[in-house]
Amino acid sequence: MRSKLSLIGVPIVMIIGYIISLSFEWLFPVLTFGAAGLYLFLFAPVQNKFIRYIFLFIFVINLLASAALYFGI
Repeated sequence: MRSKLSLIGVPIVMIIGYIISLSFEWLFPVLTFGAAGLYLFLFAPVQNKFIRYIFLFIFVINLLASAALYFGI
């Protein structure tokens, strides 16, 4: 069941994030790729902790990119 959630959910999360980021450009990194990375961290059928933490790292990097865009860095 988790593999189906990860296959179906990632495009849905990215589309919703893209639609929201049309209004707030600085949220684009965290709402698209960052949210997809967090979603995969939670629902991916991967048991390897290293791979799961790569998904979490993707979320954190995109969160920092959104903060940089917000503050104009």
